[in-house]
Amino acid sequence: MLRWIVTAVALILTAPMAFADLESGLKAYQGENYEAALGAFKPLAESGDAEAQYRMCLLYDGGKGVETDARTALDWFRKAAEGGNLKAKRNLAYMYYFGAGVRRDYEKAAAMFKETSEAGLGRADYDLGRLYYRGQGVEKDAAKAAAHFRKAAKKGHGEAQFFMGRLYMLGQGVEKDPVKAYYWLTLSIAQDTEKAAKLRRKVSGDLDSKQIAQAEQDAQAFRPN
Repeated sequence: MLRWIVTAVALILTAPMAFADLESGLKAYQGENYEAALGAFKPLAESGDAEAQYRMCLLYDGGKGVETDARTALDWFRKAAEGGNLKAKRNLAYMYYFGAGVRRDYEKAAAMFKETSEAGLGRADYDLGRLYYRGQGVEKDAAKAAAHFRKAAKKGHGEAQFFMGRLYMLGQGVEKDPVKAYYWLTLSIAQDTEKAAKLRRKVSGDLDSKQIAQAEQDAQAFRPN
């Protein structure tokens, strides 16, 4: 019992110090003083701090303050992801998706994207939508793809908006609706998605001038959420 109390007190006393070290490391990193950042992050990372572990992988991946070392960067990525760091999980998911530094594994990528999506990391919704749309690592499901694309599109993701336009144009996973297709493609064009302009021209042939005007008005009123 006494040992537990002593340990708990020690953790309470050292937590502010660890936070201060992390903050100093972040400031050093932002100031491009990477050697100082390394000195602050390394002991924290070795003690299991997931944010510090994530920062260590960035240092090794970019050769900042250390020699570029992809293997060491990957090791820190994995530790940070296992420790619950969402940014590390997302990046590791990309590595599995593209087969960058690891063997390509769509199932692992999908599992990690699901975790980050459920935790509220909005970028992951687009990636999940893409996996469901293509049937990579998960069973192909246009409706689930549309649900994830919609979440990302509402947050202003240009590629997700393009996919929503495409889905509404083709009636995949959603009911076919050229007005909504035009709306989402208009939003995508605003983010310089060139392919969206070509697709919108095709959709416009199914609409009259009033429908086009309404879709454009709705697009102008769009605000990311």
